[in-house]
Amino acid sequence: MLRLRFWKPAPGVRSFLIELLIVVLGVLIALAAQQAVDGWNARGEVKEFRAALDSELGYDFGAIRDRMAQAPCINARLDQLDQWQRLLQSGASLRLTSRVGRPTSLNVRTSVWESRTADVASHLGLDARLAYAASYDLLDGYRDSRQIERQIWNELLDFEGAGEVDPRDVTRLRGLIERARLYARLVAQNSRDFERQASRMGIRPWVDPGMTARDQVCRPLTWEPR
Repeated sequence: MLRLRFWKPAPGVRSFLIELLIVVLGVLIALAAQQAVDGWNARGEVKEFRAALDSELGYDFGAIRDRMAQAPCINARLDQLDQWQRLLQSGASLRLTSRVGRPTSLNVRTSVWESRTADVASHLGLDARLAYAASYDLLDGYRDSRQIERQIWNELLDFEGAGEVDPRDVTRLRGLIERARLYARLVAQNSRDFERQASRMGIRPWVDPGMTARDQVCRPLTWEPR
């Protein structure tokens, strides 16, 4: 009759296998614990990073709203400049007796977003990463439009207290007014797009003490005969 015999490790081998199993289990437990700690740390970093991003975008939201509060005055100033330009074009000799002024605004901030690391960004999740990226893309468009608008108004400042304005200057003034109107519309559109995106993300604007009412372009434009 055939009898099956199961292999039994020698007492020394048995002890070695038990010790090996304990070591393997210990390593697995340590790895699992380290992974849990890393995950907890990553969640904490992401939470802090998102809070910083939301604060930065909230500041930008407030800065953009502060800029757009000047829109009625900007449009009125361009209408006044347009009236003065038409009078000059008709042959009148008129000198500005008030400042042209220019729109002012706080610079938008993007340093937190630019400081992101690949590791933290990857833990944001796809939807959040796309939402934040879209917000900062809109900020880039706003900032670019504001930069060009600022350059246009700097050229308009050349007409403050100017002496005799020749026909070429009158033509140049007409072009600057039209360009200023164009970029005022672009800035307004960029602002609305950003506000919609920020609102969808639950971003709330906050006001910096430096965000005060500005009246450079809100005072009436005046002129007198030369």
